Amino acid sequence: MKRKLLLVLGLLLSASFVKGQFSPFNRTINVNLDTTATVNGVNSKWYESPLSTSTSVQGQFFPFVKSAYKLRAISYQTDAEFTLASSKLTIKNSMSGLAKATVFNIQNATGIVKFSFDLDLSLYTGLKEFMIAFGNSSVSGATNLVNTNSLTSTPLADIFASFRIVKSGNLITQFRSADGSANTTTTPSTSLIKASQSQKVEIFVNSTSGSINYSYGTPASSVSLNSNTYHIYVDGVKYTQEFPKVGTTYSQTAINAISFAYASGSGTAGAEKVGISNIVITYQVETDPTLPVSLTSFTGENTASGIRLNWKTASEQNNSHFELLRAGEDKNFKFISRINGKGNSETVQNYIFNDNNPLNGNNYYQLKQVDFDGTETIFNQLVAVKSAFNNQNFKVSVSEESVLNAHIYATSYASGKIAVYDMSGKKIFEEQVSLQEGNNTISKALPAIQAGVYIARVLANGLNAETKFVKK
Repeated sequence: MKRKLLLVLGLLLSASFVKGQFSPFNRTINVNLDTTATVNGVNSKWYESPLSTSTSVQGQFFPFVKSAYKLRAISYQTDAEFTLASSKLTIKNSMSGLAKATVFNIQNATGIVKFSFDLDLSLYTGLKEFMIAFGNSSVSGATNLVNTNSLTSTPLADIFASFRIVKSGNLITQFRSADGSANTTTTPSTSLIKASQSQKVEIFVNSTSGSINYSYGTPASSVSLNSNTYHIYVDGVKYTQEFPKVGTTYSQTAINAISFAYASGSGTAGAEKVGISNIVITYQVETDPTLPVSLTSFTGENTASGIRLNWKTASEQNNSHFELLRAGEDKNFKFISRINGKGNSETVQNYIFNDNNPLNGNNYYQLKQVDFDGTETIFNQLVAVKSAFNNQNFKVSVSEESVLNAHIYATSYASGKIAVYDMSGKKIFEEQVSLQEGNNTISKALPAIQAGVYIARVLANGLNAETKFVKK
């Protein structure tokens, strides 16, 4: 079975989404909160999946997730409680300390992301603030997204932005200001997020240096999102504000974590509960994520020994190997090498192949990816490299005394090597050479060689040429 990638197909796939999507493609991660029975987690320490080696981890609580992300629920208070039931995480706040749940260390994260989740406030009145923050959990020395610190404090190195809901007369929404000095109440002050009901919340984030557009609604309309800002929708209705990034301490681009924190119930009538479910994380990506391999780059360049091909993948599924295809001006692609894949991977993988025998003139390269079941995908991206080999300016002869006479034309001064190979590819001679601009004649004594056909090659600062000669 074969798959052929065409640009028009990719555009159709991109356009098939209706509500809340990026362009050209979207990579979606569904956070797994499903368990076969009700599970309660209480007391100090925390719960994490995949299981870590830390002695502070309480044990298995979350479903065992794949390496695409991690989950953590943490509180050091014995009266806090986390409950998993029917794919919903419920947090009961403590009377003496914060309780927090985080999706973090999301692999292949980018700076353009949408977080979507159902927020159940049917058992919440807003007596104490419920906070939501997002940023990068991989910042060295910063753990605010996964520890028991507040999420709505001064600017922090791992938090891009945060907002909270709390009762102040009515339930209001507050966001951390751009300078990070205070929590600012939205206008109008009445929150779109309502107490005593369940609502769909969507957060569009742009932590890149330029503005972007995403589509939203049915029928879809284009919405502009400025650099270092975010939008919030509740049941399809957008807050009028374009919310800011908090301060300048945060310097990351990729957003790879979202955290939910419930403040201590101290000084209130009692603890309350908040439910979170259907967490979906969507990133803007440049390649079609439905493919078994997400190819993010494919390039080629001349080197002293030929043409070097480089390609990079963001993720791989069931990837047995790549086949590298090459063609000349006739565009008749032929197999030149097989390169093993990584099977299944959610991290960036880099590949290098050196074509030591390129064609004269233009070389066109294409990648074929092959699954373990034999299914093939041919990527439509072509790499064109004009070989620096110039056999027309390289002539070689050998005397009966095994003296090699080479005539080489160089466009400029160059230093390099001249080598001789037998027809099996075994190198039998190599020496340094210095070429002057113009015509050069080089004589080198070869070791005793048998009569037959040989290959001479000169490699010198971009001048790459080879030719065959006969030793009689």
